[in-house]
Amino acid sequence: NMNTIEILYWILITLKHLRLYTHTHTHTHTHGYFYKQKVIFDKIGNLCELFAGGDIKKEKLSKVKTEEYNIPVYSNGIGKNALYGYTNKVKIKAPCVTVSARGTIGYCELRTEDFYPIVRLICVKPKDRRINIYYLKYYIETIKFSIPTSGIPQLTVPMIAKYKIPILPLEVQEKIVSILDRFGKLCNDISKYFKSAYALEFSKLGNTVSTPDVS
Repeated sequence: NMNTIEILYWILITLKHLRLYTHTHTHTHTHGYFYKQKVIFDKIGNLCELFAGGDIKKEKLSKVKTEEYNIPVYSNGIGKNALYGYTNKVKIKAPCVTVSARGTIGYCELRTEDFYPIVRLICVKPKDRRINIYYLKYYIETIKFSIPTSGIPQLTVPMIAKYKIPILPLEVQEKIVSILDRFGKLCNDISKYFKSAYALEFSKLGNTVSTPDVS
């Protein structure tokens, strides 16, 4: 079993772009070393199924959820802004990681219910059992995608497919996910606390102010 120091070091590798001694955007190396153990890198395109959302007919779309139209339709966007409406047909089975291809390029979400992607929204589903989908989502979030400056800025399936990720032991992937999940919750709790404290202090002064964005 790995100790806490080793797990934290893996997180540093993941989040600080150390990439196990690999320093290029597309990770041209195929392996690195950690504690004298070889770690294999492979392309996302080899490890995952990749899809890009298309169009949807207006007659197959509802802006509100109904008994018939209960499948969420997602486009590029952050949070609730990505929800475009509802339809009656499943295009992508959950779980799946979605990556914004336009506008908020690179923004990731883990979809835990079946859905229908549109407007070139990229869908990433592991097909290799060595990859934990939660780990995949966190790792994609660390990638600084190289986007062409000419034409309309966008991320495409061939572009994301070429990036490599380290295939860490599943035990390590799961521990990284657990730690980052707890860290994310802690950050959210701290953010909510400071927003509430800020509003309370100014209400005592009799002022009406908007709470700051500390997210």
